[in-house]
Amino acid sequence: MEVKLFKPQNTLLQKYIECIYTLTRKPDDKPNKYLTFPNIFTIISVNTYNKTSVNGNTVTLTYCPDNKLETYLVRHPREPVWIEYQGETNEITIYFKPLGINAFLENTLSYYYETQYPRFNPFEDYQEKMAEILLVKKDSDKIQLLENYWLSKLKNFEHPFLYQVIDKLLHDKELSDNISDLASEIGITRATLNKHFALHICKTPSDFKKIVRFRNVMKKHLLKQSDENLTDIAYKTHYFDQSHMIKDFKSLTNYSPKVFFSKLSSLENGEINWLFLQ
Repeated sequence: MEVKLFKPQNTLLQKYIECIYTLTRKPDDKPNKYLTFPNIFTIISVNTYNKTSVNGNTVTLTYCPDNKLETYLVRHPREPVWIEYQGETNEITIYFKPLGINAFLENTLSYYYETQYPRFNPFEDYQEKMAEILLVKKDSDKIQLLENYWLSKLKNFEHPFLYQVIDKLLHDKELSDNISDLASEIGITRATLNKHFALHICKTPSDFKKIVRFRNVMKKHLLKQSDENLTDIAYKTHYFDQSHMIKDFKSLTNYSPKVFFSKLSSLENGEINWLFLQ
């Protein structure tokens, strides 16, 4: 299995897209299975000649020459998900920043989520164009065509308070853990905040903050600061205490922090983090 990661080259797209990666497997590659974890991004995955099946928390992609194209939204649930590949694979996956995908869609993001892994077809020419892009052999040309396509769909997106909330959840080190306090600070009720998160992000504010905190610990570890003890890491990443961090890790990864980091595999300079089945 070969994974290549690309950052958007277009300055407009950099506002909305975190990264794009290609994943390819040859016909004789052995099956791969890895555990992926909840995150704050909206993810679109596009495959050619694969068939996707979902069984509990396991998503399996199997080579299927009769299936020209599959594309779906990946809305990670609150728990980790196993992804398994069997046979040849040609895939592009796009990570949209929080709120980013809303700048391209005709409807709210929640409109497109009818199932846990909903098939995604937001535009009349989407299926045709995605199939054409996946046929391109050279990755750099493929990504350029993909960027051009999404630029053609850009509509922009404005919201009276969600950008402010997201910024606080991502960057405010003094932010209270009480989401009701955050809502009051910007002059709305918690019910209103929850409603707009559900429409445009498809997560609750509490889940979003929980994932941000978890990802901050992962980033700290990958920056080679993991010699700190768990109590120090918990404090610096704004957990109540070490037991709080361990509880969150187990709910998001199925492992304690110590075991999780001993098993974690990082690809593309830490941009992609999966736990492979041994």
